[in-house]
Amino acid sequence: MKRLWVLGSSVLLLVPACSDSNGSGSSPIGDGPSLAGLLHAVPDTADSRGNPVYYGNLTVVRAGQLPDNFDDDLALLVENSSGQVFLPDAVRSGIREPEFAQYAGFDTRQIAVALEYGVLPDTVAVLVGTMKSGAVEKGLEASPGGEATTKEQVGAVTYLSLGDDGASDLGSVSPIRRVGQPLRLAIEGDTLYWGRTRASVEAAVGAVANAAPSLADDANYLAVAGALDAAK
Repeated sequence: MKRLWVLGSSVLLLVPACSDSNGSGSSPIGDGPSLAGLLHAVPDTADSRGNPVYYGNLTVVRAGQLPDNFDDDLALLVENSSGQVFLPDAVRSGIREPEFAQYAGFDTRQIAVALEYGVLPDTVAVLVGTMKSGAVEKGLEASPGGEATTKEQVGAVTYLSLGDDGASDLGSVSPIRRVGQPLRLAIEGDTLYWGRTRASVEAAVGAVANAAPSLADDANYLAVAGALDAAK
């Protein structure tokens, strides 16, 4: 049985764990910021199938408006969604702190849609919008402990890392590292992947590149996502 919870323009998606691949590996996120498109970023694994996939379309919530500053944008999102607007935990947990935008290199105004899946420490947030790799890199470097930020370019993907694998640095707590957890980010075009492990972020990037199956290759997931996109 399919189970769906739709809250305003936010979606919690659960479908059966059975596999029904349609073999389609084309048209990833570049098709647009739809739920069906973003499912290409969710690797087809037992963990992905066994846990919720969360999605929110901030562009729909804004209803054609884009305030000039972060405070007004957040207020608009909250008001238009009756307080139910979805933001991934990596963003939501620190977004109200004044230093968040300084350290992250973006705020809610740069986010068009967002998706989150997985279980800690392998949770991955996927943000589509106007985030810039240079601004994100500068933000990480300006954050507590940010002098340890490393950068790696792999083709069109920029990988940024801060913190040691599997460890929390309580001396580097900030709005983007609430418990000093490691950050593993990847930026490709208009898409930012945010996680705690390089492997989980690489898996999302690889799924979009069709290097491995994604939930978008399963007809059950794709049909439900398509129906929700059409109902907006």
